[in-house]
Amino acid sequence: MASKPSPKPEIGPDGLARESPIIAYTEKVIAEEQLQLHKYIAENKSMLLGVERELANLSMEMKLTAGP
Repeated sequence: MASKPSPKPEIGPDGLARESPIIAYTEKVIAEEQLQLHKYIAENKSMLLGVERELANLSMEMKLTAGP
């Protein structure tokens, strides 16, 4: 009974092993998702900072109108 040979990586013209197409695709998808998450986080951070500024302004207005 012959055993199956272990899959050998494909060697590119530069002598280095090429990545599996599945791994390359998965890394591409992960990189795209990370980019989307970074954009989403940046947008939400901007919104939160705006809300914090507005809250600070309203707090200041309350202090000024409430008096001593």
